[in-house]
Amino acid sequence: MADIADKIYDEISPTGTTYSNKFSLKNASLFSLHVINSGLTGTLTLWVSNKPDPDAAVADWVQNTDVTFTALAGASTEMINAGNAAGRWYKVRYVHASGTANMEIWANFGEA
Repeated sequence: MADIADKIYDEISPTGTTYSNKFSLKNASLFSLHVINSGLTGTLTLWVSNKPDPDAAVADWVQNTDVTFTALAGASTEMINAGNAAGRWYKVRYVHASGTANMEIWANFGEA
């Protein structure tokens, strides 16, 4: 299987709590997230659901604490690698603290 990359988050000056698009691993066993932040301050966490079609509500999702992000503080780029992932659906949660800027998150899927 060839690697597949998808843009899962693209927000200009988000406020409050926002979520990426949900994504599946498309039969892959590994994924990485490339965060491109042009100046926001806040926190990112990874959420997972095994429901066939999870609702956006938090009740359908559980925070994955095996994958951690560096706290966002100004312009930065971060690469997060996750191996042996078994969840059906994933999404990234961003909680805004300050700043007006753009952030993109790209997900790439592959095999071990």
